[in-house]
Amino acid sequence: MQLQADCTAAYSCDHRLCTTQETDADIDDDLQKSKVKSKCLPILLYGLEACPLTKSNLQSLDLVINRLFMKLFKTSNIDTVKCCQEYFNFDLSSVLCTKRMLQFEVKFSLYLSS
Repeated sequence: MQLQADCTAAYSCDHRLCTTQETDADIDDDLQKSKVKSKCLPILLYGLEACPLTKSNLQSLDLVINRLFMKLFKTSNIDTVKCCQEYFNFDLSSVLCTKRMLQFEVKFSLYLSS
């Protein structure tokens, strides 16, 4: 249930970002990516480090980011999307979520041992 709510909120954020008039030509790609990293990703990943996620859940999270890049670069080619993500050093949600899970586990184990 948490994952569906997070994906819905992130999609809503993604939709607003991609449909505002300022994204057409006024804002460069770097600024758009920074808006996504600072506004949409925290919504998408909030609290997921404490949840057990399946491979399917992680793929659903990645789909949100891939679709965002498809809208931003007006392409449906996944290879182009992956190239853009690599160029802009933009980690997929699954990678970020895995990193956050590991950090959470370390902090939680330290808390339990103290």
